Amino acid sequence: MGCGGPDDNGDDVTFNAAALLLLIGGLALIGWLAGRARSALLAGRAGTRLHSRPQYHGWYVALWLFAPAAIFLAVWSSMSPALITNAVLASPEAQSLPAFGFERGAMLSDARAVAQGKQAAVRIAEAAPLVKPYADATHRFAWIGIAAMLALALAGGLYAFTRIKPDFRARTRVERIVMALLLIASLVAILTTFGIVLSLAGLLVPIPFMALDLLTGLVQAYIFAVLAMVFISSTVAEATEHPETEKD
Repeated sequence: MGCGGPDDNGDDVTFNAAALLLLIGGLALIGWLAGRARSALLAGRAGTRLHSRPQYHGWYVALWLFAPAAIFLAVWSSMSPALITNAVLASPEAQSLPAFGFERGAMLSDARAVAQGKQAAVRIAEAAPLVKPYADATHRFAWIGIAAMLALALAGGLYAFTRIKPDFRARTRVERIVMALLLIASLVAILTTFGIVLSLAGLLVPIPFMALDLLTGLVQAYIFAVLAMVFISSTVAEATEHPETEKD
C-alpha cells in the first residue's frame, strides 16, 4: 500500500504490490510467532507431547496467512489495470474520446500517468478531463484489492490457528503445502516456456534458439514430473502409515 499521488488531500491510495507483499510477509511472521506460541501453550496445558514441533505449527499458520493473500495479490495486480481502464471508459468524461486506437491509447496513457503521479501534467490537452476518473478508479480498486487481500490473509490465518492441537500433524501439512506450491510454480514455468516457443514458431527465429527454449521446457517438465511423483508418494506413504482418520 503506498500513499501519495496527484491529489492534494493526502488520502489517496495506490495498489503498491511490493509494499503489500512486505505487509503480508509481516503478517505471516506474526502468524508464525502466534502459531508457535499457541502449540507450546496447548501442549503445556494438556501435558502431552506435540505430534510436530512448535515451529511447524508456526509455519502452518504463516503459510495460510501468506499463500492465499500472495496469490490474490499476483492475480489482482494483473487484473486491476484493465478494470481501472474499463471504469474510466465507462465514465462520462470518456465519451468524447476519439475512435482511433492509437490516439485514444495515447490520451488514456497520458491521463493514467498523471493520476498515478508519474508526471506532473498532461501532455495532451484532451486527456485532462480523464485524470480525475483515472485517479478515482485507481483509488477505488486499490481499496477493494487491499481489503480483499487482508480478508484472505486473516481468514487463512484464523483457519490455521484454530486447527492447532497437540496431536495435529503440522509438519505433514506444511510439507504438502510447500510441495503443492512448488508444483504450481513448475507448471507455470512450463506453460510460459511452451507459450513463448509457440509464439515464436511462426517467426523467422534461428533453429538453435528454438531448440534451447524447447530443451528448457523439457527440463522444467522433468522437474515438474519429479515433484509430482514425490508429492504423490509422500501422500500415499502418509496414508499407509496412518490409515486412521485424523481427528484434527
